[in-house]
Amino acid sequence: MQLHKRYAEGVSLPSPKETLDTDVTDLRNRLEADVRNHLRPLEMTLLKACFAAESKGLGAARSKHVQVAMACRYFGEARMACASSQLSEEGRMFARSSLAAAEAYLDYRCDDFDRAQERLCESLAADEILETTYGHSILHVHRLHIVNNLIRVEVQRGNVEGALDLAARLLCYMQGASDDGPTPGRWGKSYRDALPRETLSAMFVQVIGEIGQALVGKKPEAARSLFAIVEGQLPEPDFALWHPLASDWFKVKSAYVGGSMERYLRISSDYLGNGVGVAPALWRFVALDAVIAVDELPFPEAVELRREILRDALTWCGASARVRCLVTDLSVALEKESTKCA
Repeated sequence: MQLHKRYAEGVSLPSPKETLDTDVTDLRNRLEADVRNHLRPLEMTLLKACFAAESKGLGAARSKHVQVAMACRYFGEARMACASSQLSEEGRMFARSSLAAAEAYLDYRCDDFDRAQERLCESLAADEILETTYGHSILHVHRLHIVNNLIRVEVQRGNVEGALDLAARLLCYMQGASDDGPTPGRWGKSYRDALPRETLSAMFVQVIGEIGQALVGKKPEAARSLFAIVEGQLPEPDFALWHPLASDWFKVKSAYVGGSMERYLRISSDYLGNGVGVAPALWRFVALDAVIAVDELPFPEAVELRREILRDALTWCGASARVRCLVTDLSVALEKESTKCA
């Protein structure tokens, strides 16, 4: 079975030391350098205190068992630092943008999706002021990132159709098919074109990752109508702008829902055989789709492939809770199937 062979080849390839997740850190450094040219040293000291407390709060929010009280305490310290009268309006907007997004993550982890949405919109509003009033053009990518987080909130809320609709509008905007923004506010070509091409390319991986998260675990017939929400709004994906791993994933998913098993096996084999690359989440979504796609193929090797992927999946670092639960469910189903056949 070619898919099994190519999967094994992909797994054997060394994973890169850095992934596109690193770009978030790089972006934060670029933003701080940009602001440093605008603010007084005292303001930068206050912002650093705000960011230090915010970082500790995020650490508490990201822990396996959310440490709500600790996160709230650190976020409170951050708000106190950022409320100083020594901060200019520009400095306060920068702090507001970052802290509101961090607090939204805590709300998200606590399943308070309405409040998470409110805080993300607060961050978007601050970004827009910084971008349009103070000339921080690099913050446009942060606005795109925040919209991506809004997609994630909708998926977790259970509003998959709404999440995919927002994702489609974001993709259309990012590739220039539309100058209408995915959310209210001032958007357009001049803002988008100010971003470095590689930064925009990396954002396609983030957005496609949220689409993958929304659809992972769904059988082809169930995913078909949902994927059509995205395909139907894109006049034609401009893959020259997309990151190659994002565009390749989109083609694999299109084949997954397209009804031709032969075509899907060929395209997914190529994707998996190229290894995890710098977008591990996308590769894992393809691997798990393969588990589902081959579950009815009348070949013993199909069972072995499913077993191998699921065994490997237990070692995936950084996988989302949604993916971990799916791996558990698929493993249990495979074990029951094997027991019944025995």
